[in-house]
Amino acid sequence: MKEIMVTLTQTSVGISVAIVMGLAILAFAIWYGFYIIYLPVASLTSVVKIKLEERRLRKAGLVADYDFHYASIPEVGLTMADGGSQIEKKKSPDKER
Repeated sequence: MKEIMVTLTQTSVGISVAIVMGLAILAFAIWYGFYIIYLPVASLTSVVKIKLEERRLRKAGLVADYDFHYASIPEVGLTMADGGSQIEKKKSPDKER
């Protein structure tokens, strides 16, 4: 097997195959390395951009401050945080008559 590989690499076809395989491996390594560096950097820069835009809008008074804990209080009338069906209200004794 070793002799076949040595003979194959000494021919023009073998050299061409080796070059194509080397280029494919190099292209994958560059692509993979690019995404290992690019994706975290892009994520962090987008987070920074969003936070800066939020700060600018808050200073301009264009963002309403909501208290997000209201959805978990059953007295509000919601059964789910996304506004599910209302909880049945207790009937007062006056209305039962």
